[in-house]
Amino acid sequence: MTIDFEERGELRVVIADDHASFRSGLRSLLAQVDGLVVVGEAATGDEAVGRVAALHPDVVLMDLAMPGLDGIEATRRLKVRWPDLPVVILTVHDDPVYERTARAAGADRFLLKKTAGTVLWRALAEGTTRERLADELTAGRGVLEAAGVTLLAEVEPFTLPADTERVLALALREAVTNVVRHARASRCIVRLATLGDTVRLSVEDNGVGGELAEGAGLAGMRERLAEIGGSLERDGINGTRLRLSVPVSSALTGLPQFLKSGEVA
Repeated sequence: MTIDFEERGELRVVIADDHASFRSGLRSLLAQVDGLVVVGEAATGDEAVGRVAALHPDVVLMDLAMPGLDGIEATRRLKVRWPDLPVVILTVHDDPVYERTARAAGADRFLLKKTAGTVLWRALAEGTTRERLADELTAGRGVLEAAGVTLLAEVEPFTLPADTERVLALALREAVTNVVRHARASRCIVRLATLGDTVRLSVEDNGVGGELAEGAGLAGMRERLAEIGGSLERDGINGTRLRLSVPVSSALTGLPQFLKSGEVA
């Protein structure tokens, strides 16, 4: 999801940090930017979830270390209820382990507090969720490997229009998150190919599988696909397999490749 300032007129932000002085300074910094409006603050993870439920912001700026519910668990809960809500981690912890943990919880960006300013504004202005499948595959590989899951990617070389690629990228993120949280898998295979008159993205793992109740993530995935004429199938036999299909007429725009087959940029 790209945040369109021209369409929305403003970007509504919630700041979650246990240091009042940092929240105040960040609010003052963001107030200098036209189109950014801080609509709420939170000092704990529980408060952050409550503020989001009440205020419906466009993006959340989340600290990691907070009393009670920390930023990781708060991010995880936000993403369960609002999978499309961008969450940007702002932290002093310059450690790849923290970043992998945050991304596994669903965080869209991981930024250091010392970079707050130009880098933060650029992240917000460009939109905080990845819209390219190549980027999502790269991020997904890191998240899966951090969880001990090997990713194999088999991708045909063709180009997708922005709206279609955005929907499939979001779906891939949700699928990878489900593998990490629920599958207890050691391998995940992602395939993107044309099949007859459709483009098909499939994500399969060798985990526990089974038939599960459809949660908000899968329901949102199905709704976004339906908006572009696509569909979703789930198979829980011998692991879990998701098949996402989009009509070729609405998907293919040409032959230039966005990603070499089998590679993740």
